Amino acid sequence: MTSIKETDCPVLQKGVKKTRKTVTLQTKMLVIKKMAAGKKHANICSSSLGLALATVSTIMANTKKIKHSAQKITKLRS
Repeated sequence: MTSIKETDCPVLQKGVKKTRKTVTLQTKMLVIKKMAAGKKHANICSSSLGLALATVSTIMANTKKIKHSAQKITKLRS
């Protein structure tokens, strides 16, 4: 088993911060629809969405809240 050196991984390098990107509600709903259609986490991650596996898992864990937010926004736009 090999160990990871600080120079191998930018996240472990001192002074380098991991950047966060915002995932829109529209993207979250797209992930939920793809999962409902039977796609697997890994397929969604490797698709054009460019999301990490952990991000897709978090979206799926919060599906109920996300759908509720989407319904609120739809009602406001009507």
